[in-house]
Amino acid sequence: MKLINEIAKAHFDWVESKSWHNKSPLESIALIGSEIGEAVQEVFNKNDSLRDLEIADIYLRCIDLAVENNIDLDENRKKQITHYHNFNVSNYGYHVVQHLAYLTVPLAKLANTTRHEKLPKEFSETLINFMLEIEKISVYNHIDLINNVAEKIEINLTKDHKDRIR
Repeated sequence: MKLINEIAKAHFDWVESKSWHNKSPLESIALIGSEIGEAVQEVFNKNDSLRDLEIADIYLRCIDLAVENNIDLDENRKKQITHYHNFNVSNYGYHVVQHLAYLTVPLAKLANTTRHEKLPKEFSETLINFMLEIEKISVYNHIDLINNVAEKIEINLTKDHKDRIR
């Protein structure tokens, strides 16, 4: 598997080239929440391929937030991999929409970690755990997260984003 840091750096550079790194961590978390909503909408639309790309968007926003805050994803994921193994997706239902709705709980905790002038160590741990939960939810629901992330990056590279706020 490609290292997450490699994917993150490539995505971060693209976001930087668009001058979109003009937001606070809390605003980034709000955008992650909006991606969760978009993924849920695609579940209701019964469009699995768009749902999977929206889940990739959730993950891409997380990795961008991590790079922006100097979090080494590969190293921190190794340190916290026990969280992945201990996270029991079926505790939160048996359908992907239930799993996506569950993500709002750790997202709220992540938002609360930004309420400091300097982000605490808890911020990176909470972000990594959130990402590990996305990975586990993807595996549980037979979603190839890394391939969808790669596909979403390709789509983003070819998409016209002229009207976006910088």
